[in-house]
Amino acid sequence: MKIVTVLIFLFSTVIFSRVPNVYQRDFSGSRHLATDTAHFKKAIAPVTPLPFGPKINLRHIYKAGFFYEKLIYPNSRQNRIPKVSESSTRIYHLPEIKKLTCIGISSVDTVTCSDGKPFGNFLRLPGYRYRLPNIRNYQCYYWCANQDPAHSRYSRSVQKNCDWCLINDWFGYLILYNPATKEAQAIVIYFDTFRDGSDHTRYFYIDKNFNINLFDFEQEADDGDGSVPSTIIAAGRFRISINAKGEIITQKLGR
Repeated sequence: MKIVTVLIFLFSTVIFSRVPNVYQRDFSGSRHLATDTAHFKKAIAPVTPLPFGPKINLRHIYKAGFFYEKLIYPNSRQNRIPKVSESSTRIYHLPEIKKLTCIGISSVDTVTCSDGKPFGNFLRLPGYRYRLPNIRNYQCYYWCANQDPAHSRYSRSVQKNCDWCLINDWFGYLILYNPATKEAQAIVIYFDTFRDGSDHTRYFYIDKNFNINLFDFEQEADDGDGSVPSTIIAAGRFRISINAKGEIITQKLGR
């Protein structure tokens, strides 16, 4: 599989100070519900039509965030930690994957572990939640979850070796599966995690032509009591497309 990277514009950073009503969450006390086997369904999921995801506007970024959480917990309400007993959306079985490769989009989503081995050797995909329309030679699936390290499915050695690959509290993978070869490409198209004093986030919007638009941003921490709005920093925009040869094309865009 050939992965072509095209850099369209130089990396740009844009700062919007004091953005009001920024969407924030407290992850303490939550657990990883996504892999409870009771949620598994043997049926094939209905195809979710495109477009998939909200269009992203940095000045109103908080309006988009709730969409991604509801893909996991449909009854969730903004700024509320999901309860241990809360039902998540249905999980369906993936087809047999003989080889899994993770595709990194930027320096934020690391795809190599500390020992130099690809994260695809360790990544566990318990299933998928949404089936998207096929594109070229790929069947397309979306897997998303809320991961509390205290309830990790990974061994301690893997958690230590691949710590930067497993750092995201909330995440979503687009899985591009080739049924002819039984090989799959996994791309992190959604994450939300707190590190180094800031909230790092990636949102996606997949348009009707299956262009996968990604938007990375950083939310600087406020004073802790919510009286001072956070600052939003744009960290990069990307577009992923698949050409007629089945090549995955990653473009780095301006803001």
